[in-house]
Amino acid sequence: MFAYLFGVVVHEVGHYLSSLILGVPEPGIVLHPFDLNQNIYGGDISQALGTRLRRAFSGAAGPLFNLLLGVGVSLVMWPRRSSRWLPFLMWGGITLLVESVGMIIGLVDYPEVSSDWSDVMAAGVPPAVIVFFVVALLVAGSLWLLLLMPLMGLTAEDAFWRKLVVFLVGIPLLLFGAVVYLTLWGSYDSENASYVIQNRQIALGASVALVATLAFLHRPLFPRLDTMSHTPLAHLGWRDTVPAVGLCGAVFVFQLVSFN
Repeated sequence: MFAYLFGVVVHEVGHYLSSLILGVPEPGIVLHPFDLNQNIYGGDISQALGTRLRRAFSGAAGPLFNLLLGVGVSLVMWPRRSSRWLPFLMWGGITLLVESVGMIIGLVDYPEVSSDWSDVMAAGVPPAVIVFFVVALLVAGSLWLLLLMPLMGLTAEDAFWRKLVVFLVGIPLLLFGAVVYLTLWGSYDSENASYVIQNRQIALGASVALVATLAFLHRPLFPRLDTMSHTPLAHLGWRDTVPAVGLCGAVFVFQLVSFN
């Protein structure tokens, strides 16, 4: 969960930085662990975001900034990988998967709705190119997490259901909570409430499908992957679990405090 929630913050910071570069008036960030995360603007944006190219730059800035930092930090830490650093090691793989789902949402939105990747396609990038990167990021992110499964205390011989439960109590559980929250109380962005819940439903379905696929592929693929980059099996204890839960809780609370 930490890798996902922290990645959301970095993603929105990327949009914010692009707003400063483009001269968007009074930019700000709205964060919420269950609701819509977005940049908001306090003035007229017709000039700063008045062309397709400028909107495309703004749309791509968030995902690319998250990919750059997430993958970069995780790769730097990879040689010293251990269960202690698992939340940050997972950031790279989770970012690859999350941003690939963002591209899928962009494909669904295009051309009717303005969103990160639909704006990129509106600027002239063919949808086929986005589809290529969806597949590339999904494959890369999946292999990344498979290589880290020993740090989660999971072996190739473990039962499919054990692996599935470990994954389901992460991002899918958070997204399920988001769908329930939005269904019961709606979005703070009432004009786009149906769009927000649709996005969370797509993300939830994609996350469940992804973790089920990872749990299924772990046994046949891991022995070969392990010869490429061996990761010793970790025996998780409180020293590993408590800091990870604390980091997740801190980002969760930070988003709620920022929103309020």
